[in-house]
This record gives sequence, structure tokens and C-alpha cells, in this order.
Amino acid sequence: MKKQTKKLLIGIAVVMLMMTVLCFSASAAKEFTSGYYTCLVNDGKVTITAVDNTISGDVIIPSKLGGYNVTAIGSFAFLECEDITSIVIPNSVTELGTGVFTMCYGLKSVTIPDSITNLPYGTFYYCESLQSIVIPNSVKALGDAVFDGCTSLSSVTLPAGITQISHRSFADCYSLKEIVIPDGVECIAFGAFMHCNSLEKITIPASVIEIDTSSSFSGCDNLKDVYFTGTQEEWTSIVADSSDFLLNANIHFEYADIEIPEAPSTEPEQPDTPEDPSADCSHLCHKSGFMGFIWKIINFFSKLFKTNPVCACGAAHY
Repeated sequence: MKKQTKKLLIGIAVVMLMMTVLCFSASAAKEFTSGYYTCLVNDGKVTITAVDNTISGDVIIPSKLGGYNVTAIGSFAFLECEDITSIVIPNSVTELGTGVFTMCYGLKSVTIPDSITNLPYGTFYYCESLQSIVIPNSVKALGDAVFDGCTSLSSVTLPAGITQISHRSFADCYSLKEIVIPDGVECIAFGAFMHCNSLEKITIPASVIEIDTSSSFSGCDNLKDVYFTGTQEEWTSIVADSSDFLLNANIHFEYADIEIPEAPSTEPEQPDTPEDPSADCSHLCHKSGFMGFIWKIINFFSKLFKTNPVCACGAAHY
């Protein structure tokens, strides 16, 4: 009797294990390629994990690939897509990964839909040709270094719902001359506007209670006017130990002319998916699945440290 019970229990365990394996296999994410895009589909939703860096010109990201809705763009997916000049993100996308458009050197403009709620770390890191951007009010958080190194950026419209200008958010934005920080922001973090040497005018709301005075405006040599919506006493409590870059500017207290423009909300027309590019060695090494992702991470850090990585086929890339 005990042996029969034991066999029965073993049989049940084996069946349950097989069912678990089958269910896992059925629900496991699957990878496919459509045109320039390498994708991962899971539960009927697509994440773009890599983009062939031969893509160029004005790009409208498809809202559907392989018959599935595109809902996310993965970390470093567009890394070093240097020949893209503009990007439209569809309203189907709700999530962006880390450094999505890092080092898209030719990118001049981006349309962000109101389905996006967060711009994570390094979203537009060193997009050196990016000139202007309107961030919709759906975005509630800006990650560190989100526009770090955008040397041509001269116009930014920030969303009304953010509470912090994060670490190095606008560092090295050499063309930025003025910016309005929306009401509700409480903190301007370390290095937020570091080396913005063309910055002349900034509007700061009374909601700000913390400014990293050691470096937030370090290198802002031409900062002339700070328009603060609070009182002189409130300002003094924030910047008592401030750097010369704030102390030497003209401070205008109880300033009341802050207006945050609404960002347009549009669903772009989706073009036909482009044909697959020829799969040369560079394409395979840079953009194929998991190894493509690993390559992009290696290449990202090689750029930072000015080294020349070698791809899987042994060819050096410069």
C-alpha cells in the first residue's frame, strides 16, 4: 500500500513538472527580427531590444511589429544609430529602457507621446545634434543624465508633474540659454546644469527647497538672471552656502510669470516596415539578440574610455 501511494505521488509530481515545463514553454518570450528591429514578444506584447545602426533619416517607430503591439523599447536599443535625424515614438509605447537613444549623434528632434511616464537614466545621452524637445506632462520623472552631453540643445519644455531635476540632467548642454523649471519641483540635484556655459536665465519656483549648491550650476559662467517665485527669505534659506555662479546672478524675487506649454498629443501614421538590411558581419555582431545587447554595452563603455572594441569576427571597430 505504501509503495503504491509512493508511486502515485511520484507520478503526480512528474505530471505536474511536465505541465509546468509546457506552460513555461508556451509563455516564454520569443525573439524575431522585422526590418531594422530585433524584437522580443512576451504575452502578446513586443519590446524592441535592438535596432540595426544602418537605419537613417526620419524614423517613425512602428506601433506594431510581427502583428503585435510595440509597448516597450529596451535599454540601449538605438545605441549609436548615428544617421537618424528625427524619431517619432508611437502612443503604443509605455516604457523606455536605460540609455535608449544614447549616442544618436545626428538626432535633431524627438516626438514623445503622452503614453510615456518616465525618461530613465541617459535616455538622450550625448545626442549632440538634438536642438529642442517638448516633454509631455504625462512624464513624472527624469532620470540622471537624461540630456547629458546634448551640446546643441537650446530649447526644453519640462513637464508639470516632475519633482526633481536629477543628477547631471542637463550637464554639458552648451547651447542652453534659458530654462523654466515648473512648479512642483523640490530638488535641483548634483551637477544638474553643470557646464551649461551659455545659460543666462533660469526660472525657479518656490516649491524648490533644495539645491545642490556645490555643483548644480558649476561652470555656468554666463548666468545673469534667476527668477525665483518665492521670497528673498526663502531663497536665502536654499542658497546660503551657494557657489559664486548663483550668488553673482541677479535674483528676481516673487516672480509670477511661469507658464508651462502643453505638449501636443498625436498618434503618427505608421509606415510600412522597412525591409531587412543585409546581414553583414557588423550587423550580426552589433545587433543580434543577446550578444548584440552585450556588444552595445561593451561599445558604450569603450566610447567613454576612448578604446576601440573588437567584434565577434575579430575586426576592430572605430
